[in-house]
Amino acid sequence: MLTQVNEEIRQQNNELYSENTRLTEANSSLAAENKSLADTNAGLSEESVRLAEQRKGLAEDTDRLTAEKKAYEAQTDEARKEARNAIRERDEAKAERDAQRKELGSNIANIFTGSKTKRLEAEIVRKDNEISEMKDRAEARERDLHREISNLSDSLRRQKEHEADTVRSYEWKIGNFVKFFPDAVAMLPAIEECQDVGLNDNSIKGLLSMNEYVLKSGTTLYYPFQRREVDASGAKVQIKRDPTDNKFHLHVNGTRIFQWLKDQWQRLTQTIKRGFGIR
Repeated sequence: MLTQVNEEIRQQNNELYSENTRLTEANSSLAAENKSLADTNAGLSEESVRLAEQRKGLAEDTDRLTAEKKAYEAQTDEARKEARNAIRERDEAKAERDAQRKELGSNIANIFTGSKTKRLEAEIVRKDNEISEMKDRAEARERDLHREISNLSDSLRRQKEHEADTVRSYEWKIGNFVKFFPDAVAMLPAIEECQDVGLNDNSIKGLLSMNEYVLKSGTTLYYPFQRREVDASGAKVQIKRDPTDNKFHLHVNGTRIFQWLKDQWQRLTQTIKRGFGIR
């Protein structure tokens, strides 16, 4: 009984072994087939890439051919335009030659008849007359210009002579003035200073007597350097000769006018600063 069972088990094992062998062979075949399919797939991928590159190249060729076609069409249009222009110019040149031939024939006929020659001679005479008239007008204008220039030169010469006489007369008068009134010229700086500080003419005339005057209360003198009025109430003013330049100058309280104004302005600004506590 056991022997029979063992025999059956052995047969079943043999069958399983055979089936296993068959399945192993089948798996090897499938593996080989899978490798072949993988190789085929890789080849197809490479072919796909190659085809894509070919499509890209074809697209570039198409664009290039399209651009060349457009350029050719533009060149063709330009050539057609040039051809039309050439035909038009040829027709215009032909028409001009025909007109010239016609005019030449007419001129020849007029020469034989004499009418054209007479008209040309009359035109020449008219032009000559116009040229002669223009020449006469130009010569007359030139004479007028010469006359005007001569008159201007004479007028300028007389004016210069008059100015020279005036200058000589003025210099003679100034010379006599300085000679007989030497202090008058030296007095001019004092007069200018009186005018600069705002003294009126009557005050200046009084000061020219060389006397000392006391300014009234509320009197101000103008300080040009600061463009301000400075109080000069009760100040003593007098015109005196300054030994430094031997000329007369306006003095206030014994000091030259502008130095006195400067001192008064500085005192005023110092007083204002002290009032505000500024040193």
